[in-house]
This record gives sequence, structure tokens and C-alpha cells, in this order.
Amino acid sequence: TVFFTPDSSTLDAAGQAGGQGAATRAARFPNSRVTVMGYAGRVGEPAASQAMSRQRAEAVAAGLRAAGVAPGRISVAARGPVSFDLAPVESRRVEIHFSE
Repeated sequence: TVFFTPDSSTLDAAGQAGGQGAATRAARFPNSRVTVMGYAGRVGEPAASQAMSRQRAEAVAAGLRAAGVAPGRISVAARGPVSFDLAPVESRRVEIHFSE
């Protein structure tokens, strides 16, 4: 999971490290598909939150491609605005899932 600051789709150092860890895992499992799912909070207009969740997922996917993961293995999706249970940062995230 990669977390973002409010109103941002820029990967910070921790986000870059998380993406690099996912790229390393992808290299260990070369037949796996990688799904990058973006999320955003419920603050502001729903359309803007949807766009932000897509931008966050695309930023992580770009990092995976830059680290050598083949573009054809990566799918990107945006969940848009979601609520959070503990802290707002939970909604400002991208999850990376692997499947065969």
C-alpha cells in the first residue's frame, strides 16, 4: 500500500520505496499480473476525488514501469471516493495486488 498527502498524486520517498518493493516482488513472480487500485477521500466533489484516485494509481503504475515491470502486466483502476475507519490517510492510498 502506498499512501499520499492530501490533494496530491506525487509519490514521496516512502511511496517510491513501496513501489520499488512491489516491483521487486513482480520480478520474483514474472507470470503475475499487477493490479494498481487508487483511492481518494470523500472531501470535495466526487468527480475530483475519482480523478485523484486515478492519478494516484497512474503515478504508482508509472513507477512500476520505470522499475522494469512490463506495461502489459499492469492494470490500473480507480475506486474514487471512499470513507475511512481510523484516519483520513487510509482513503488517500493506492493498493497493489498480485494475481496469477
